[in-house]
Amino acid sequence: MPPTSTRTAAAPTAAALIGAALIGAVMLLGAACTSERAGEDDGSTTTESVPGAVRATWSTFAGVRTGPADIERETEHGLDTWSAEFAGEDGTVEVTALADGTLVAVERDVTPADLPSVVAGAAATVLGAPPERASHLRLAVYEIEERDAMGAVRERFVDPFGEVLMTRTLDAAAEHEVAESIDDLPPAARRAIEREVDGARLEGVEHEQDAGRSVHAASWTAADGSREVKVLDDGTVLSLELPTGALPARVSALAGDAEDDDDEAEVDSAEESGTVERMLLVAWEVEVPSGNLMRRALVLPTGETIGQLESEPREPRDRD
Repeated sequence: MPPTSTRTAAAPTAAALIGAALIGAVMLLGAACTSERAGEDDGSTTTESVPGAVRATWSTFAGVRTGPADIERETEHGLDTWSAEFAGEDGTVEVTALADGTLVAVERDVTPADLPSVVAGAAATVLGAPPERASHLRLAVYEIEERDAMGAVRERFVDPFGEVLMTRTLDAAAEHEVAESIDDLPPAARRAIEREVDGARLEGVEHEQDAGRSVHAASWTAADGSREVKVLDDGTVLSLELPTGALPARVSALAGDAEDDDDEAEVDSAEESGTVERMLLVAWEVEVPSGNLMRRALVLPTGETIGQLESEPREPRDRD
């Protein structure tokens, strides 16, 4: 696989639950779109055989739904994962977690007609044809941010397996944020924020630019800690920041590497040390059949793609 690329961004990334607008094409090693799957489940996994921490994560992120159903145990990047589907009035979602309960992804099937126009256009461009299948994803991502002695900020976006999804460097303009009032936001953006905040008291709203788009970041405190949601003018949610908690071991190792790098550079201030934030990043997985292969890509709400196209053999039921 090719190395991760570094791009200079024109705006800050979203550090949060539903989607951050990341800049540039990079290496895709994420759990939601990985082809590195081994140890496929033989169908014998039952609810009772699933670790309690996994069941707790399922309950947290499935919401008010019935299930679990279609439980699967797989191995990805050398780690066991458990997935289960949950049915609700708004459709079925699949929640995937590691053995210790670390969330990997929340996935919901949608139709290509449900894709935002920006996403649909980008998907058709990168796949070479309009997508025939689509899923809405909330990917668990850890943003590792480091500031070097010269003041430059580098961000790495890492999944729970320790795989780097994207690396980018921010310039001064990319970090510019302006306070704003929720009363002055476009109606769709305001409704999206209020839906996520769910009655909590807002602590602040800021305006940013990301990938040339206006982004509104609202912060508040939930029962389990600080939250921040980022949305576009049209109400599309980009990301939701969650309490970080204990880091997965592989993410912690990468964060430790960042701290070691800072030490070597003799970076002393707290501002210049590495920080880690946990988010759910929104992306759409889009697919197009090509002969006996299914071509797949991940597209962010801004139309940016994460990584490369993937191809894998089509299942017999998917072939004409």
